[in-house]
This record gives sequence, structure tokens and C-alpha cells, in this order.
Amino acid sequence: MHEERHLETAFQHCGEAEPFPFGAVAPPIYQTSLFASESLRQRYDHRGSQRYHYSRVSNPTLELAEQKLALLEGTERALCFASGMGAISSAILTLPGTGDHVICVEKVNHPDLPSHPQHPLAQRQMRGYGSLFSFETHPISAEQAYAFTDALSLFRFGPSWGGYESLLLGWQQGEVDEHGRAPWLFRIYIGLEHPDDLIRDLARALPSLKP
Repeated sequence: MHEERHLETAFQHCGEAEPFPFGAVAPPIYQTSLFASESLRQRYDHRGSQRYHYSRVSNPTLELAEQKLALLEGTERALCFASGMGAISSAILTLPGTGDHVICVEKVNHPDLPSHPQHPLAQRQMRGYGSLFSFETHPISAEQAYAFTDALSLFRFGPSWGGYESLLLGWQQGEVDEHGRAPWLFRIYIGLEHPDDLIRDLARALPSLKP
């Protein structure tokens, strides 16, 4: 039987359906931007098995704060943002419908490859380049993509960059052909490991992508 509780009591115990880790009475603060997957296969084949992926989307600490704010406001859900601009961007990307107009500032990426049309601009404006890059494959099967990532030992799997850990994320580009294959794009962020070790790790795994 559900009993009505005073707001103070309901607010205190809101979000405590699952016990806090290690019997803690106060909620832990998860100061991480990324929740890595054990493998790329887990990330795509078992989406329901991993509750959190990236703190910009969801985070246990943030989720608890949102639940409590929703209770105070008497609404179904609440969303927290790191800044006012974050809230504005979310509203702009979500609410406008067909035919609506939004004025926004264009963002330009600065690639470091000479073959890219904006390479001369990058050379004029930048003194160096970051360690985030991507590569595309010829049509491959999903099993080949998973075999490639499963063969890696130094990379973790998640959509972030800027930390000390090397990361990789991949996804299918377009529809599969009659053989169940499609091009894939893999995004790689290089962390603080020695380059030679990372090169060896990739070299062992790349043969999995051969036709």
C-alpha cells in the first residue's frame, strides 16, 4: 500500500530505490566524463546492460539531482545542464519544427591532413594538432569490426577525448549490402601511452578488417 509522505520526507529519500555503494548513507559523486564499455560488442549488442555511457548525457550523481528537482517542482522529469548555453542549445536542437528558423554560429573543424581542403587554413591558424582522428574502412561485417576492437588491449571504448587514456569508438556508415557488410568509421583518441606500444596494438588488430 502506497502512503502519502510529506515533501521533506519524500525529498530526503528520493532516488534511494537502489542502495548506495558499500552501504554509504550519502550519494557518491561520480567525477568522470566517461563510463567505458568492456568491449565495442557490449556497447552495441547489449545496450540495456550498460546504464551510463557519457556524463554529458547521463551520470548517476546528476540523475539523482534531477530526480529531486523534479519532485520539488511537481513535474515528471527535470534536466540539469552545466551552463545556460547548454540548456539553450538543447532547447534549440529539440524544439524547432519544420519551417522554423534558428540563427546559429557555424563551427569549423581544422584537419591536419594535406588532402583536406581546409588544411591551409589549419596551418595558418594552428601551431600543432591534437591526437583525435578517425579512419573509414571498406565495407566490412559487424563481426569484423568487433574482432578488430576485441583484439586491442590498450584502448578503452567510449565517446570522449582529452584524458590520459587512449579511446576508440566505431560505428557503421550507411546501410549494409547483400553480403551484410557496410563501411565503418573508427574514431581514435591517443592518450599518454607510448606511441610505439599503441602502434603495435593497432598493427596486431588491423588485419581483422581485411576484405
